[in-house]
Amino acid sequence: MYRRSNQHTHNTADLEQLMTAAPMDQELHAQILRKQIKLRRSIEDAQEAARYNNLDLCGAS
Repeated sequence: MYRRSNQHTHNTADLEQLMTAAPMDQELHAQILRKQIKLRRSIEDAQEAARYNNLDLCGAS
């Protein structure tokens, strides 16, 4: 039995809503992008720190 993924169902809008929506303010868009970049970099930094900690623990034995 095939079931569709719910991955994209959370963001459903009618075509009319999409086509008549006011464009996003440029500054608001820039703020959203900066926030996403900051979050992604903090996640990458945490992953890198975890890798280094794991290497230190493995190398200390």
